[in-house]
Amino acid sequence: MSFMVMNNNDLRRIILSYFRKEARVVCSSCKKVCIWDKKIIRKFTQIPIRNHFIVNNLCLECYWRSQTLEIYKSRKGLL
Repeated sequence: MSFMVMNNNDLRRIILSYFRKEARVVCSSCKKVCIWDKKIIRKFTQIPIRNHFIVNNLCLECYWRSQTLEIYKSRKGLL
């Protein structure tokens, strides 16, 4: 029975269309998947941009990397 279903191109296309093709949350810096469906792959933080609905999603690794870079720049007087 499953052989007949999977060899029917129209039916297979309909069944496979229900699978997710893109992640729900992706890190905007490194483009790694943070959430796929309901499963949390990487922990992340959401940074709102000027009280708008635009949100910058960063995984914690990229977030801490950017924070330490800002601290380094401020200590060196680069900011």
